[in-house]
Amino acid sequence: MATEQDMKRLPLGISDYRDLRKQNFYFVDKTKYIKTLEESGNFLFFTRPRRFGKSLFVSMLRDYYDIKAQDLFEQEFKDTWIYNNPTPGKGQYQILFLDFSSVGGDFSDVKERFNGHCGHEIDDFIEKYSEYYNQRIINNVLEEKYASEKLSIIGGAAKEAGHQLFVIIDEYDNFTNSILTSRGNEDYGAITHGTGFYRDFMKVCKSKVTRSLLMGVSPITLDDLSSGANNYTNITADPDFNMALGFSQNDVEKMIRYYQSQGVIKRNVEDIIEEIKPWYDNYCFSPDKYGEDPMIFNSDMVLSYLRTLIKTGKSPIEMLDSNTKTDYEKMKRLIGLDRWDGNRGETIRKIVEQGYIYTRLSSSFPAEAVVKPEIFPSLLYYYGMLTIGGIRGERLKLVIPNRNVFAVLSVSD
Repeated sequence: MATEQDMKRLPLGISDYRDLRKQNFYFVDKTKYIKTLEESGNFLFFTRPRRFGKSLFVSMLRDYYDIKAQDLFEQEFKDTWIYNNPTPGKGQYQILFLDFSSVGGDFSDVKERFNGHCGHEIDDFIEKYSEYYNQRIINNVLEEKYASEKLSIIGGAAKEAGHQLFVIIDEYDNFTNSILTSRGNEDYGAITHGTGFYRDFMKVCKSKVTRSLLMGVSPITLDDLSSGANNYTNITADPDFNMALGFSQNDVEKMIRYYQSQGVIKRNVEDIIEEIKPWYDNYCFSPDKYGEDPMIFNSDMVLSYLRTLIKTGKSPIEMLDSNTKTDYEKMKRLIGLDRWDGNRGETIRKIVEQGYIYTRLSSSFPAEAVVKPEIFPSLLYYYGMLTIGGIRGERLKLVIPNRNVFAVLSVSD
C-alpha cells in the first residue's frame, strides 16, 4: 500500500489550480479546452450548475495566461495536454480576476460592497503589474473610488501601451441572483438596467479590455445587463464545451483504478459505477452532443462519495449529496416567488410526475421572463435540475438527470 505522502489526494473542495498541482492532488486534465476557448472568441460567456468545477477551471486559466507566471509553466502544466500543445496566448496577459460571490449582504449597501470588492482587486492588480504602468496611472487607479472608473483607467492605459488585459469574472451572477430572489425585480433592475452600477461596469469591461470571460450559473443577469454585456458569445451549449466541466465515466473509472492501485479502494470498478451512476451521472449540456458524448458526472458528488469510500471502506449512508441540498435552496426560493405571475409550482409537479418536459431551450432571457411557462424549464436546466434527455424536432426533452436531483425536486413539489 502506498504511503499517505505518496498517494495523490482527492481534490474535493480544491479551487486553486496552483495548489492542486503543487500539493499532489489527483487531477483530471481539462487543459485541452484552453485551446478551444482561445479559438472561440475574445468575449465569452459560460455557465454550468454548481459543483461542476468552474472555479478550478477558472484558476487554471489564470495561471496559464498570466504574463507574470510564465516561469511556472513547466511546473504547473507538465504532463498535461496543453503542455505539449501550447497556444499563442500562453503567458501573454495581465489578469484581472473578480469573484462576485464575495459581493453579498444587504441590498442597501450592495453598491459599496461591489466597489469595495472590485476596488480591492483592481488595486492589487495595479500593484502586481506596476512595472507596466507609470506612476501617474498607478496613483490615479489607487485614488479613484469607483470600480468602473478604476477599470477604465487601466484599460485605457493598457490599450495605449499595447498591453493585453484579460478580465475573468467567476460567479458573475451570484449577488444579482441573491437580490432577485430576496428583493424582487425592481431592486434587481436598479443595478442591471439604465445607469445601474453593474451595467456601467460591464460597459467598461467590454470596451476597454482585450479579452473577458464570464462564468456563472444562469444567463439571466447577462440578458438584463443588455448593452453593458452585449456581443459576449454564449458557449454554454456549444458542443465543443459539452464535457469541459464535470467527469466522464472514463474519468471516474480511471480515478477509481488509481486508488485501487494505492490499496485504499477494495471494491471493483463496475460495482462502484453501478451504485453512483443513478445518483450523480446523466448530465448533457449540448443538444448537438446528445447521444454522441458520454453522459457527465457531477464531479463534486463523485469526489465526496470517494472520500467516504476511501476513509471508511463503505459507501456513504446517505447517497443524497448534502451540498446539493444547500445549493438548491436558492433555486427553491426562486420557485417560491409567488408575488410574480406564473405557475412554477405546477411546472415542477408536472416534471416530477412524468420525469420530463418538452421545451425550446432559451439561451438568454430577462429576469421578468422566468415566470413564463415556456422559459422556466430552461432556468431549471441551467441550475442542473433538468438536463438534455432527447430531441423532438426543434424542442428538447429535458429530464431529471438523477436520483439526487429527483429527491430535491420532490421536496420542492
